[in-house]
Amino acid sequence: MATAINNQDAIVPAIDEKPHIDHMEHYDADGKEVDDVITKSPFEDLPWKKTWRVFWKAALMCIFASFSAAADGFQISMTSNIIANKGFIETYGTAIDAKTGGPKLDADILAAWGGIQSAGQGFGMLTQHFIADRFGRKVAFYTLWVSLVIAVALESFGRDWRSWLCAKLFSGFGVGSVQFMTGMYMTELAPAKIRGFLLIFYSAW
Repeated sequence: MATAINNQDAIVPAIDEKPHIDHMEHYDADGKEVDDVITKSPFEDLPWKKTWRVFWKAALMCIFASFSAAADGFQISMTSNIIANKGFIETYGTAIDAKTGGPKLDADILAAWGGIQSAGQGFGMLTQHFIADRFGRKVAFYTLWVSLVIAVALESFGRDWRSWLCAKLFSGFGVGSVQFMTGMYMTELAPAKIRGFLLIFYSAW
């Protein structure tokens, strides 16, 4: 009987053994332990070709958005180069050319046109992030879309130098908004593996 009891006592510790567990009694949200935790997406290890196949919709939307850079460049170059057009001079000329006796563009008005577009562009780049932060990205995109519609309408139907001045202001605001919004939108939407290519594609336009 004593032997049986001794044998039973000998195996009890082996049965009662438990793994060592560290208990965290206090969790500090601002501590170093939180900073050391890095959340990694399982999609980060995908090859770039498979990333295109899996996220083709997001990539396609980024490509569509990148085309706005072409419209951006056209808006700037068109409004700057059209001042040499003969029909434009006849429509918006306010001074008289001493040699030909016909209308010509006033130098002060030309300076105002150039300055107001740059001012509108800077204003758009500086203010759109407040609109996006307060009302959301969609409202900010609608704001720049409306500004460009107003600019194109004034450029198409205006017959006075003041209407072209307002058009340059709205077009500058729209261009500045596009430059701020599109890059951020593509950065947030594009997958990490192909984000660099899509941003280069945007710059190429």
